Amino acid sequence: MRLLSLFCLLFALSLVPATSADHGDTAPVTELCMGDLAVNCRDCQYQCDMLIDYCLKKGGKWAAPERISILRDCSDISQLCSSLVSRHNLPFDQSKFAKKACQLCSDACAEVQASMTSLPPNKYVKNYLKHVADCQTICNEWWNPHRRQATLVK
Repeated sequence: MRLLSLFCLLFALSLVPATSADHGDTAPVTELCMGDLAVNCRDCQYQCDMLIDYCLKKGGKWAAPERISILRDCSDISQLCSSLVSRHNLPFDQSKFAKKACQLCSDACAEVQASMTSLPPNKYVKNYLKHVADCQTICNEWWNPHRRQATLVK
């Protein structure tokens, strides 16, 4: 898991344009944050896949078809969002479908969290859901222009 996180971090860093020390130029904030978005979505996809395995091993109500379907949807949508955002090293607003993917990803993450509330909490599930909640937060900030503006000002 740490190796995957490290790979994702290195991938995200490769998306950030180099800075010029002579001119004091820096990468636009949107591009830096897009790298974070891509990494968070990729991590969410991985966590959803792990949670699917965990639920299927636990069986019973943990492996309810509706729950597994929601987790699979969230995994696939998170992967799509990460791919759309990281495919081009362009400002976010130039991607035709990235905002829609972020909105869908945020909604899918919320569904995952809601589907897990009826189950007894444990430390493994809490850890998985923390990553899902992080993805929901950052996707929600990016698809909602008012929230994104607030994030850029910080």
